[in-house]
Amino acid sequence: MSRALFFFISAIVFLFSASFAPGQDFPLLHYSVEDGLPGNNVYSVYRDSRGYIWIATDKGVARYNGIKFEIFSTFNGLPDNEIFFFQEDNYGRLWLGTFNGELCYYKDGIFHTAAN
Repeated sequence: MSRALFFFISAIVFLFSASFAPGQDFPLLHYSVEDGLPGNNVYSVYRDSRGYIWIATDKGVARYNGIKFEIFSTFNGLPDNEIFFFQEDNYGRLWLGTFNGELCYYKDGIFHTAAN
């Protein structure tokens, strides 16, 4: 009987002490149009093999190097401004899926589409 009571009290003490255990808070940064994003509707975030963070929005793509955003849109060769996803292949090409269904990829500073 005393053995069961010992385990019961040990479990209560463990649960009570675990509820007051300090946790670690991670800092979160919230970026918006005011910080340099092309749009506030973000569909996807991707980190490529070179360490850039790519952010797909409804008004274009932002590439973040940890300091500033570089914005890309149809003016820079994208087939559509509304981008849904990114995926990098084994050749280092970053593929982008657009709202209008056209795929394109980014390689060596150029967006390659069916038109070029």
